[in-house]
Amino acid sequence: SRATPFPRTRRDAMLMPPRIHTGGAARSPSPHYLPCSTSPPSSLRRLPRASATAGHLFPPPALELRGGGPKKVKGPAPDVKSVLAVGSVCAAVLVLNEMGLLALVLRVTLTFALAVIFLLAGVNKTSPDFHRPTYLFLVNLFPECVDKVWRPLLTRSLDMCFSVACGFFSGFGAALGREGEGESETFKVTGSIAAKLTSAGLMRAVGLVEMWCAMFLLISLAGTGSRGHRVPLAEISNVVLLVLMAAATYTHMVLKDGHFIAPAALGMLLLLRLVTPPPKSAPLPSKGGMATRSGGALSPNPGKAGGSRGAGSR
Repeated sequence: SRATPFPRTRRDAMLMPPRIHTGGAARSPSPHYLPCSTSPPSSLRRLPRASATAGHLFPPPALELRGGGPKKVKGPAPDVKSVLAVGSVCAAVLVLNEMGLLALVLRVTLTFALAVIFLLAGVNKTSPDFHRPTYLFLVNLFPECVDKVWRPLLTRSLDMCFSVACGFFSGFGAALGREGEGESETFKVTGSIAAKLTSAGLMRAVGLVEMWCAMFLLISLAGTGSRGHRVPLAEISNVVLLVLMAAATYTHMVLKDGHFIAPAALGMLLLLRLVTPPPKSAPLPSKGGMATRSGGALSPNPGKAGGSRGAGSR
């Protein structure tokens, strides 16, 4: 082995690999050692001046000199259409709130949208020709809802009610066909009533209730409901539909079929419509006041004002 020669220039020192001391003479870690007397190979000649350095042969550490650490990878930019949509909705809400029309627009919009949704849902449950795929899906879904959720629940509820009634009336158990004692107590009337609960009957009943409630909501918009005021028939329909959506959410959560999101969302919209306050009406003038309502605004009454001035002059 030969000793490593002393570098002659700064460039030779940058191209020279570090020495490794093994107890004897200094050795080169690479078998392809380039003596200082020869020129660099053609591959290093063709490189740019900044690359043909020791930093090119031995890469610098991963840390940046200015940043103090590796650069953070930026996430994807947000969608422009989504940003514009959210901004437009927020701007519309702020403008309507400043104008005092937020409650009016919210109640009327929710009333119309929910009425259309429940009207279509009710027609799908009662008519097989409106939308055949949806009708077949509901026909296959309701038997499981009846057999696993509502028929057992109805049976337990009737047995509990009849047991409480038998505690007050001694001859009531014999009339209802009482069988068993304690926790195993059942009634024949309970079985006959639960047998009448069928999937087709329940589906048609739910569809009719949804259709009538939706029509009542639409009818309310033809009167004072279009100005955001509460209509008793529409508010009752709102409560009935809210109970139906709560029952549907409970059913799908018991079945664990993953279809509870739609009724839960509709229930939240119904609750929002129910708690939204109606717009405040303008105060009516008193009988002896000096103002009357003209086109929704209060204006002075010239007749009464003239009469009072005449009386004062007399």
